Amino acid sequence: MKRLITLLLIFSTATAFAQDFETLFKEGVTHINQGNFALATESLQKAMPHARNESDRFNLHLNLAYSYMMAGNSDKALEHYNGAIKIHGYSKELLLQRATAFMHTGRFDETIEDCNSILSKNADDLDAMLCKAQACMAKGENSKAIEEFTYIIGKYPADLNARLGLAMAYKNGELYEKATLLLGLLIEEFPGNPALYIARSDVEREQGLLELALLDVEKAIELFPENAEYYTLHSILLEECGKKAAAAKSRNKAAMLKNQ
Repeated sequence: MKRLITLLLIFSTATAFAQDFETLFKEGVTHINQGNFALATESLQKAMPHARNESDRFNLHLNLAYSYMMAGNSDKALEHYNGAIKIHGYSKELLLQRATAFMHTGRFDETIEDCNSILSKNADDLDAMLCKAQACMAKGENSKAIEEFTYIIGKYPADLNARLGLAMAYKNGELYEKATLLLGLLIEEFPGNPALYIARSDVEREQGLLELALLDVEKAIELFPENAEYYTLHSILLEECGKKAAAAKSRNKAAMLKNQ
């Protein structure tokens, strides 16, 4: 009888742990789906001691990494990407996500290292090549970034991200004529893409061409009037042009959109 009671206690404890894990994990996923990432991390962290096996731990690490990234805590996200990779081993998707987290923390060499790991398996992986080129640009290595983006365009000539990245690398390297020419060609090809007008306005603003920069931002606003950041940029340019009343109006519009 004593042995039977002991077995029943062990069974009931194990069942409780399983129920705790399932409840907390589902609760965390629900918070993720609702965009409540702080609550998601809280529930998923509570579930960690109740994980029954490596599959449970892997899923927790993966969801925690995503939740921390979305909550703006890239350092904590890296901890859990490391945990997921330790369990799973090589995965392009995991390495690419960790590379992005490294990028957010300013650890650009480690971003490039993860991208190179992916490229060692598939030298033509577009996502890894783009991420590597962006990391070079973020490091301030504009010549290397131009080289990387040019190589990608040779492989994938129609890729918009690579072509836009090259234009931004030209801008960062103060090759304004090349940047403006490339962005002009992209705008001719994709006249409905507001990001291209914003990119060209950045090039124009750096050269002191404020009126041209304003026109491009206004075109971006026309295409995407719900974007608060465009109105913020518009207000800054208006201030620099000495148009204070108009700048205040744009700032108010940006604040209204952010509060919606």
